[in-house]
Amino acid sequence: MLGSLINSLVVGALTVWPLARILRRAGLSPWWSLLTFLPLVGLLAVAAVLALKPWPTMPPPPPPPLRKQRAT
Repeated sequence: MLGSLINSLVVGALTVWPLARILRRAGLSPWWSLLTFLPLVGLLAVAAVLALKPWPTMPPPPPPPLRKQRAT
């Protein structure tokens, strides 16, 4: 019992920071990453939120610079 609790705390502690960065880039609050401390349910809930939320789109890349014409 105590071993599984320690394992869940270790996994939660190792995933909080990277998951907070991913959530921030997806436009969500990084506080969602604290759900990973709930065994099994927390990580599945965060994964479901990330999978079902529409992610922000990147702006289109700028057009390439025009090439100068050579005088012939």
